[in-house]
Amino acid sequence: MGASYGGVLFIDEAYQLVGKFDNDFGKQAIETLLTYLEDHRDKFILILAGYTEEMNEFLKVNPGLRSRIPNEIVFPDYSPDEVATIVEKNITKEWKVNTQLLRYTNLPSNEKANARWAGNFLEKLIQNHKVWVVENNSTTDHLMKINNESFLNCTRGI
Repeated sequence: MGASYGGVLFIDEAYQLVGKFDNDFGKQAIETLLTYLEDHRDKFILILAGYTEEMNEFLKVNPGLRSRIPNEIVFPDYSPDEVATIVEKNITKEWKVNTQLLRYTNLPSNEKANARWAGNFLEKLIQNHKVWVVENNSTTDHLMKINNESFLNCTRGI
């Protein structure tokens, strides 16, 4: 903890500190965090990150935890249009793609709430395109242009 003095300690998916067994170190880590939050609150910033529902459960694990964390920021999920923008901005850095098809494809809103989904979709789209290039003995004109078929194959079943 001392290494974070004057800085920021960021713990992503902090709820994973809550162990499933009594001998897990998570409980000890939480107790140590509480001590440092109480004794050294002016020396570092602690950011505990994670999904809202899981974080609310995490904060219930120890009654002193919530009282020592004075600020909470809840970021809303991305809208489907915002995730489409993330996909579009990232894919068009190196590839040509039918952006209208991307914008007007009905992708599932329940899956499109975060940027991780966008990254996974991008990887799948590029992989589908590479397979299409090999299977179709594509010319060099098509190497960097993701065709509609590769895109539509990516959206099937999601």
